[in-house]
Amino acid sequence: MCLRWNKIGDIGITGLGSAFSNHSNLILLELQVNNNNINTEGALGLSRSLEKCKNLSYFNLNISDNNIQQEGASNLISPLSNYSLLNRFQIDLGWNNIQAKGASDIVKTLSCCLNLQQLTLWAMSNNISDSSIKSLGQALVKLQGISSLSLSLQWNNICDYGIAELGLVLSQCSCLRTLQLAVNNCSIAEKGILDLINNLVQCNKLSILKLEIQQQEFVQEQKYINKCKKIKRLVELNIQLN
Repeated sequence: MCLRWNKIGDIGITGLGSAFSNHSNLILLELQVNNNNINTEGALGLSRSLEKCKNLSYFNLNISDNNIQQEGASNLISPLSNYSLLNRFQIDLGWNNIQAKGASDIVKTLSCCLNLQQLTLWAMSNNISDSSIKSLGQALVKLQGISSLSLSLQWNNICDYGIAELGLVLSQCSCLRTLQLAVNNCSIAEKGILDLINNLVQCNKLSILKLEIQQQEFVQEQKYINKCKKIKRLVELNIQLN
């Protein structure tokens, strides 16, 4: 269902969500409500309606370019703790000021989804900083069954320390086979990228790695490629230097 670029607001999204309560047997759900003037109250209203969609195995939600903030993000995802059949989840929360706490609360809730294997989390431009990104990483470690992870963290306040910390906790995701990480338009230099890759070397099952990085100084791509070659099971590598 695509309703982006409208003005449905909090009342509209709450009313729309109530329709889902009449379809508790839904297995697949795609909902695009980006750019719709949805605030914390609207996120809570949608959350209440999602409580009855417990049979979902695939859920794709785009709620970017609204203003749900930390509380809205936490409330929005809380019903998913009862989604025991959820296998694949994709959410776009870009430009919502959820900060790292909102993102980590989402991931903590998803740790209750024991069948979850694929997670896509877009959190561009959400005031996520070095001082708080560790909480997001620690929440990701609790997703024991995750084999495919896509993280988009562009336009945040992440520097060398933060990206190295994220790499350290990702190295503890024992089932991780595919990782896509976008951190362009942050403040990450060569040292941070190399520290990230050095930590990812510890991912024993990682076979596909895709990195999107914005250069803060000129570094030859081959330098990163040589580091990535130390990842034992890596068979596909894609590094984009913007």
